[in-house]
Amino acid sequence: MMTNQPTTASQPATQVWQWRNFPITYQTAGSQGPAVLLIHGLGASCQHWRKNILVLAQQYRVYAIDLIGFGQSAKPKPGEEMDYRFETWGEQINDFCREVIGEPVQIVGNSIGCIVALQAAVNQPQQVTSLVLLDCALRLQHERKLNWYRRIFFRMFKKFSPIHQSGIFSSPNSLNHR
Repeated sequence: MMTNQPTTASQPATQVWQWRNFPITYQTAGSQGPAVLLIHGLGASCQHWRKNILVLAQQYRVYAIDLIGFGQSAKPKPGEEMDYRFETWGEQINDFCREVIGEPVQIVGNSIGCIVALQAAVNQPQQVTSLVLLDCALRLQHERKLNWYRRIFFRMFKKFSPIHQSGIFSSPNSLNHR
């Protein structure tokens, strides 16, 4: 079940989707082009993307979701009603793509939203046309929290990793570059 609030030129439409009997809030904007799904980081919500949604909506159909436990989405009791894990959020994204978007999607994640995006892509690769990872959180890999020998390994991993940080895309068209 979905409920919605109409889009205006100055704000996206806010809608609610029922997932596993919990209300999940998301925003939409744009009526043409490929679908783009925006996933927020830790402690954030779909409002995290408020300055990006309408710009992207000029060329894309944009969706920004509140992960379960965040923003205006339901916050079920951890361990009793819901396990808050990357696997759970990945399943939420897979179900959202199938039930709401209805076609393969370009996913943009920020912070832990990157890990969720990667999990969704691993779960259902046919649902994801591309991934954009912004300031990716490397699950508990904060260098200052690692012991000395893991710090050395982590520095080597960062140096030789094929994944490199880059600037934020400057135009919506750059989402098409792979």
